[in-house]
Amino acid sequence: MNDSKIMKRGENMKWAELTLTTEREAMEAVSNLFHESGAGGVVIKDPKIVPQLDEDELWQDPQKLEKHAEHSLIDRVYVMAYLPWDEELSNKLSTIRERISDMENYGLNVSANDLNVSKVDEDDWSEAWKEYYQPVNVNGITVRPTWTSPDNNEQTTIWLDPGMAFGTGTHPTTIMCISFLKQYLQGNEKVIDLGCGSGILSIAAAKLGVEKVFAYDIDSVACRVAGQNANLNEVRDLIDIKRGDVKKQVVEEKADVVVGNLISDIIISLVPNIKYMMKENAIFIGSGIAVNKKEAVIDEFNSHGMEIVAEETSGEWIALVVRN
Repeated sequence: MNDSKIMKRGENMKWAELTLTTEREAMEAVSNLFHESGAGGVVIKDPKIVPQLDEDELWQDPQKLEKHAEHSLIDRVYVMAYLPWDEELSNKLSTIRERISDMENYGLNVSANDLNVSKVDEDDWSEAWKEYYQPVNVNGITVRPTWTSPDNNEQTTIWLDPGMAFGTGTHPTTIMCISFLKQYLQGNEKVIDLGCGSGILSIAAAKLGVEKVFAYDIDSVACRVAGQNANLNEVRDLIDIKRGDVKKQVVEEKADVVVGNLISDIIISLVPNIKYMMKENAIFIGSGIAVNKKEAVIDEFNSHGMEIVAEETSGEWIALVVRN
């Protein structure tokens, strides 16, 4: 996908807004599907990520109370994507619906019947990003969209172009990964980033002083976007981005830290590969683990002689630090 398809600010184009309601564990698979289909941007909207409100404030404002109650009952996310409204759209939508149906074979609870398509103007699309992408601070690291201005007291800033690939820093799984990177990286390490997406974790590691990051993704669009964001943050020389499936190819690099914001089943399937990539006493930082899959993930690491050394929970998600 070329840059003109990613974002054409100067033209009032028409876009197809795709919205798929699905369970959290399927969101990355759906996001990757949308990217592979040529999406000009993907938004993951999680209704459970809402501000924590004071109890007195809730009871004094019936509208806030009602909205808070609605959020607490919702256990699904909305994955939204934007495709150009052109002659290729019909074929792309047919392929997307077929691929969504195929996902059920991998145990993901997702249905093509839940895919909604609407037509939006370029101006509406451009403004929509500003609603969903706001700066977020994680232990002194601020992830910031490119249209905003940094605060003077920011220690480390990661700049991201928000309309391109999965991983914006706003989701709990990404936040927990960044937090653990900040905690465990001392400087001069070699890091492997599995499923790099937008490149956010690779960029965070680079800005925390590592020697080198080897970033992998199966999606060519994600690899391109990760490179663009690395250039934007002036750390491209520290990040080696490769397209490929690490389960099917030998990764020659040995890392001090391996990080992956991946769904539970993918982490479980990659445990032997992850162990092969790690130096002795190295750590793996893994997020995207659903609460109900925690024990299965831990058992798989333990069966390969690896030890869980830290754990963090945010809502329905868990992040683990595993030592080789």
